Amino acid sequence: MTEGVDEPELIVEIVAPLVILKINRPAARNAMTKAVAEGIAEALDTLDSRSDLAVAVIIGAAFTAIITAFTADILTPIIAAIGGQPDFSKLTFTIHKSQFKYGAFINAVISFAILAAVVYFFVVLPINSLMARFKPMPDEPTPVHDCPHCRSSIPQAATVCAFCTRDVVAAA
Repeated sequence: MTEGVDEPELIVEIVAPLVILKINRPAARNAMTKAVAEGIAEALDTLDSRSDLAVAVIIGAAFTAIITAFTADILTPIIAAIGGQPDFSKLTFTIHKSQFKYGAFINAVISFAILAAVVYFFVVLPINSLMARFKPMPDEPTPVHDCPHCRSSIPQAATVCAFCTRDVVAAA
């Protein structure tokens, strides 16, 4: 940092399609202040079309936490009870005093699979069907015939060929 130059506490960068908010307070370990919070709120307000994206990210993060807790605390204990292992997260193996926690990895894979299924079936499919319902119908192609002079395809209603510029009789 250059002395005597006031640098902003909040840096907003827009790198399509991302908006990056950086807190620039290294001396205070980037602690949140009222001014920084107001700056974040102001930055989100200026991004009218992207504010719904910010809400989606926050809700998605909360939903991910719920799915992870569901997997670790409810689903894997049920699966483990059937298999005889009381808790997947405790499954490990050791090689040369290095411990590998493959049970936690199994929990993460199950969480990801559930999250992917929920997003696909409850977000992607409904949005795709809604978009298909409101998709504009393609226009009917304009009927064409060949120009008798240059053999280019021209609309049937044309009286002058767009390619050779000669007069033609409009086809009926």
